[in-house]
Amino acid sequence: MNGTNQEMVTNRVSDPDARFAGEPPSWEEPDAGDELRGLVGRVESAGSAPEKLALMRSLLERMETVDRVPGDVIARIDQLARGSVDPDVIALGLRARVRARSARMGIGATERWSRMSLDVRLRAQHTRASRRQPPRRIPAASLDLRYDIDWSRPLGVGGFAASFAAVERGTGRRVVIKRAHAPHSDRFLGLPEPVKAGMVAEFRERFRREARGLELSRERRVRGVVGLVEHGELVDPFVAARDGAAGTAPYLVTDRVEGRSLSYLLKVYPDGLPVAASLHWGAQLLRILGDLHDVGLLHRDVKPGNVMFASQPDTELVDALDDHPERVRELPDLVLIDFGAAVSFRDERLSRLGFTPPYTEDYAPIEQRQRQLSDRQGPWTDVHAAGVVMLDMLAGHRRRRACFKALRSSRDEGVPVDRKVAIRRLLAGQRAAVVSPVVRAVEPWPGKRTRAARPLASSLQDCLRSIRRGKESA
Repeated sequence: MNGTNQEMVTNRVSDPDARFAGEPPSWEEPDAGDELRGLVGRVESAGSAPEKLALMRSLLERMETVDRVPGDVIARIDQLARGSVDPDVIALGLRARVRARSARMGIGATERWSRMSLDVRLRAQHTRASRRQPPRRIPAASLDLRYDIDWSRPLGVGGFAASFAAVERGTGRRVVIKRAHAPHSDRFLGLPEPVKAGMVAEFRERFRREARGLELSRERRVRGVVGLVEHGELVDPFVAARDGAAGTAPYLVTDRVEGRSLSYLLKVYPDGLPVAASLHWGAQLLRILGDLHDVGLLHRDVKPGNVMFASQPDTELVDALDDHPERVRELPDLVLIDFGAAVSFRDERLSRLGFTPPYTEDYAPIEQRQRQLSDRQGPWTDVHAAGVVMLDMLAGHRRRRACFKALRSSRDEGVPVDRKVAIRRLLAGQRAAVVSPVVRAVEPWPGKRTRAARPLASSLQDCLRSIRRGKESA
């Protein structure tokens, strides 16, 4: 053994170049593709969003140092970006795709796509995928864990839904929970299955539309719109296990508006509100509608029942406005509710209706009531409804309804009646500066009507200023 060791030492010392004889040893560079695949695997298995984001950045830094990125790596990164809701992860996924595009390989790597068009296309793909995501579903019993709800005393019950007052546990926040009638409830007993299925689909569409309208108003910070807390679908596990989707019912949670609706105040004042209050609240309602129109949203169901007060108005203060119109600043603000019929001419999620939208006969203009004119709807549609609400406040709800009923009867009988003259007669005793803007707002044909809400609001505000100056000078 000693000889052998000595021989090995001698050979190494006496012939140091012997180890370089023959084929040189192979020093294999690690495969960049395998390294990238390992990094992608770590990203896929990351538990938290910050960890995933950090690993994704490391992955992109490593990609910048290699000449060729395997197509399967790009595909896995693209899948990660599509399945994520984190905007940073989505942006990094887009950068990875652009990196593959610059190398003319991988997904989307064709000559005809520029970097800008690729970014736009990928964002559009992610947007479409996010729109296809199902609504948030929670067990029906979980609402009772989060909110203190009195299910036995609803605030209101309609043909499609019921509303309940609730208090958020822990914070004391006062909210209103609006839930659709469950498909297995008594309201659907005896109905044929096709009719029941159609009604359930309409429920879901209305709630989805209202939630999206409130979300859009919240994102754009539109004042005077009820605040949305959450929305989704309540799942009854026993019924869902048996009937599938028929075991779910959509719901909305909104901030609770403490005051009552304008329809209640119109009952208190059957002959009309004081002029100062009518002009103040009418201008405020039109400004709210103007803000909604600025973000591309049409309410399409403006009526006294959907106009709430932030706090209950003091009738003594309202009565005093005849002699002290300057006190209109003490009146509570308006809050607009019920976006179940809302549409948008900018947001694709609200651009089409899957059902005939609800409308109130007395307040809806002709383009809402006649299907052949439905494509002529716009901001002037809400202006018409707001103008009719102004008539209710100025002349009284009953008198306005009687006037409109007489107009419809004369039209059906073929007796020509001047609509403008009838409305001016309804507003007899009011100032011409008040009557003219309202008459233009309730023109039956869209082309002759006031086109936007803000100019009408300014006209009403000018009328209010003139009344205040007249009282001050007197």
